[in-house]
Amino acid sequence: MREYELTIPAGEERSRSVPPANFLRVKTAASELRYRFEDASGAEVGSLLLSEGNKAHLEREFVRVRVDNDTGASADTTVVIGAGDVDDTAISGNVSLTKSTDLWQINKICPPSAKTNLSGGTVRREVGICNFSSNTTYVVVGGSSVDAVSGVELRPGATIFIATTATIYAYNPSPTDSVTLGMLLVMD
Repeated sequence: MREYELTIPAGEERSRSVPPANFLRVKTAASELRYRFEDASGAEVGSLLLSEGNKAHLEREFVRVRVDNDTGASADTTVVIGAGDVDDTAISGNVSLTKSTDLWQINKICPPSAKTNLSGGTVRREVGICNFSSNTTYVVVGGSSVDAVSGVELRPGATIFIATTATIYAYNPSPTDSVTLGMLLVMD
């Protein structure tokens, strides 16, 4: 998922190319705006009036978003676009445990401009990593070579689940702010 900011002057339209996606959530918008979605051929695959907090999961993939502002004032909007479907306010689901397993919950603090080992033990087989929505910056999650540009971005309010016993790291690109991550570890 990636976040995009657009400013649309009154009575105008702005468009943005995006990686192939089928999901959009309006993170911020001062008013209701029309969002139109186009596939790689330029064909419109959806058109919706959306307000702040609304989300759309399209059946067809899109690679361009057009935003129309029919209001009498300039409008700013921030949207989250990607493939899949997310809701950063809750995590739900089922965990099936078939053998003796412990669940550990820990918090890890990632200092500014540093890489932090998130392993939590050598007998871990799965981990859920949550960048709390109260944090002000993203972290990048990956292997030993993770840095500001190589890995998976985990924005505030986002969670990722990884099934691996390999060592996992988080890189905090902020030069000033620490980031606290919540972790749920499935241990053997």
